[in-house]
Amino acid sequence: MLYGESGEVNANYGNRSILLFSPWMLAASENFSWKVETIYSAKGMEMAVPTYFASKGKKRVAGREAYEIDVSDGDGGGMASRFFIDAEKRVLLLADMGNLTVRMESAPFGLDWEGAQN
Repeated sequence: MLYGESGEVNANYGNRSILLFSPWMLAASENFSWKVETIYSAKGMEMAVPTYFASKGKKRVAGREAYEIDVSDGDGGGMASRFFIDAEKRVLLLADMGNLTVRMESAPFGLDWEGAQN
């Protein structure tokens, strides 16, 4: 976990401005499943906020093999996200976060969005 100058948390997997690559993407596979807990402490109290990562297998995205990873809070109360991680390069190809979609438009490797299903 990284902390900014004013003490804000930048946990990468949850920061929407840092989507291209996060270290957890290196571990993505067809059987990938992780639980991460972010623990907030204030005035002697602690609160653990879980984040669950679960692979849904491989799919073709932008003409490339990608791992489909669901990211959620686990209880269904928060907004779930779906990330498609390039199986070879381990970078984000596509992210669907409900009201926000992010996709890689250009890269030093081939992308085919016109022939893609997503």
